[in-house]
This record gives sequence, structure tokens and C-alpha cells, in this order.
Amino acid sequence: MQLDKALISRLEKLAKLRMEPEEEAQLLHDLNRIMRMIDKILEVDVEGIEPLRHMAVRHDVTREDEPAEPIDQQRAFSNGPDVEPPYFRVPNVLEGSIKKYQK
Repeated sequence: MQLDKALISRLEKLAKLRMEPEEEAQLLHDLNRIMRMIDKILEVDVEGIEPLRHMAVRHDVTREDEPAEPIDQQRAFSNGPDVEPPYFRVPNVLEGSIKKYQK
């Protein structure tokens, strides 16, 4: 497939760009090189070849989900930097707020 100046002009309009004639010539040259590479790839016979799904063999590395006793409330609160049972206190994230913490 050969690209031409008309295509470059159309792409300029669609992208709302303005290019200098040297830039247009360089872009046309680059796009034609890319199209020649794609044409070469299309020549390869892939009949009977399974499509590639992933670049690497992937194995599930997660552990089995085994039921366990839940942690109690006191232990959960021991992990919080600012606790007011039965809540964790966190910084206010709303804009314009003057309070550091909100209950």
C-alpha cells in the first residue's frame, strides 16, 4: 500500500495540525516505511498457527483460599494510627474542609 500527499493533508485536517512541507515529506516517508513493514508481515503464512494469547507462560501464584477465624475488633483497631472505636479516624479528603478529622 502506498500513501500519498492527499492522505497527509487529510490527517492534518483531522488532527487539526499544521505542518511544514519538510515535516509532511518526512511523515509521508515514515508512514510508507511502516506500511512496507506491515505488508512484509502480511506475507507470512500463519495457516494453522494458534494465536498468541500471552507473551509469557503464566501460572496462578495465589494461595488456596482457606477459611480461618476472623480477627477481633480490638486486634483490627491495633493496626490503625488514629482510632475512636468503633471507627478508624482518617483525614478529611473533601476540598475546602477546615477540619483535620471528621467523625
